[in-house]
Formats: sequence, C-alpha cells, structure tokens
Amino acid sequence: MDPEVAKKLFLEGGTLVFLDVPPGTEFGIDMQCWNTGEKFQGVKMIPPGFHFIYYSAVSKEGQTAPRTGFFHTFHKKEVLVKRYDRAMEDLVDEAVSDEEKAEFRRRLMELDSKLGPYPYDVYRDWVSLTNYISSRVIEELRPLNHKISSASELIVDPPTATGTESTRRKIRAVEDYEGLLPNMHTKPGTEIRFTGFPDQNHPVGCSAAEISKHNMDLSYTLEEMMKRYRYAEAEDDFLGELQMSFVCFVVGQVYDSFEHWKRLIHLLCSCDDALVARHTFEREIGRAHV
Repeated sequence: MDPEVAKKLFLEGGTLVFLDVPPGTEFGIDMQCWNTGEKFQGVKMIPPGFHFIYYSAVSKEGQTAPRTGFFHTFHKKEVLVKRYDRAMEDLVDEAVSDEEKAEFRRRLMELDSKLGPYPYDVYRDWVSLTNYISSRVIEELRPLNHKISSASELIVDPPTATGTESTRRKIRAVEDYEGLLPNMHTKPGTEIRFTGFPDQNHPVGCSAAEISKHNMDLSYTLEEMMKRYRYAEAEDDFLGELQMSFVCFVVGQVYDSFEHWKRLIHLLCSCDDALVARHTFEREIGRAHV
C-alpha cells in the first residue's frame, strides 16, 4: 500500500485498542483471523461501517476455546477501547470515558507499531456479504448482552420433582443414562434474536387442498414473516437477517445461525407466488451473496 494512502487511512479510519490480550490469542476482524503477538494492542485503519470483532483463548497446549465476538459500527476517526480479562478469558464490561478515548487518540502515533492494519485485501468480500445488514438489523437481532458466542451459555432449570419422583428417576437412570442429566436452557439475553417462523404454513380455516398448496408454496409463510419487519424496509431487513445468520455461522461459528440460515434459504426457494409478486425482491436476493 502506498505510504501516503496508509497514512490517510490511519488518521481518518477507526481504531480498536484491545488491551491486555495474552500472546497467542486467536483474534480476528471480519474475514481475517490471526494469533496475537507480544506487542499486539489492537487494529488500526478500520474503514467506517459495520464490522465483526472476535477472539478465542488458546491454551499452552494449543487448544482453542469457543469463539466470542461482537458487532460494532465504526465511525470516521473513532477509537474503540476494550480490555481483556485473562482470568475470565473474555472482555471486561467497563466504561471508558471520553477523556480516556481522547488520550488514546492523541497517542495513536505512539501505539502505531502495536496496532495491526485492517486487512483491506478481504474488505470487498466482507462488504458483499454484509451489504444488507443495517444498524437497525443489528440492534434488533443481536443478543441483549451484545456478545455472539459459538458455545451456548446454558443454565440448569430449577428442580421440580418431588422426593418420590426423584427416587423413581434415579431408579430409571440405571437403564436410562439421560435421566441423570439436568434439564438446561439457554441463559436469557445470550441468544441471537432471530425472527421466528409462523406456527403453521397456512391461514386458519383452510381446506385440505389449500393446506397442501400452502405447504408446497410457502409464500404465505414469507408474507407472515415480512409483517414482523417495518413495512418500508421489510425486504431489506429480511435479507439483512439472512446475511447476519450466514456471517454468525461462517465467522462467528454459531451452529444455530446455520440452522436459521438454512430455513431462510429453503423458504426463499419455496415461495414462487411471493417472488412473482415481489419481482424487485427476487433481484435483490441475488445481490445478497449468501
């Protein structure tokens, strides 16, 4: 890259300051991933717009922990400061004052050698994969704790069985090992809030013939899902959710996102009537690049 261009990108682009990251940690932004070195303290020259930052702890034996990440929309000259807790192997949720951010901004030239450059060689690929993901889509779909984790955070359901029932379960467990396992569910606030599918693929009161038709052509299901978005941006938001589910699987390594993406693709491939009525939407699907 031309030195003058690099200097302009450094001064005009966004900067992620990532403090206290242990050497060898797996770290990535968008489509590029590395293992950090001794001097690593973040990324510079980040183009304005939507980005996905992720990381995984790596043990001395080289085993990599599940990936965790977060979405952030960078603005021109923005400095985002994050701190890593080595004991928790995760980011610390501590507020950084405007004065501290301004101080980091003032010291950017000093930090230059400790900041990795944004990987512009894959930037075009990233933009093509996320061109329908808006700030509105991110806010509505990302977990309430703002973290995307490849491993679901589970909590144990409170016990409800009586003593007699518990004893019976233990007896049955001799033949059924699953009886020994506690009931668990995803911790509230940690799941990606994808749009749910309708309970049924047809309107209430349909005849058997109409039910068969709606199960062969899922246009009704698509239209019902569209109603859950804001009307003016419904088609773009649907494609934004399609792209976000794809990115969360491919980059974030979230398997549930893969399952949701498959269901959305199957839906789009099974709604001929709706795509005929929404002829511009059919063209936009081809531009989503997923």
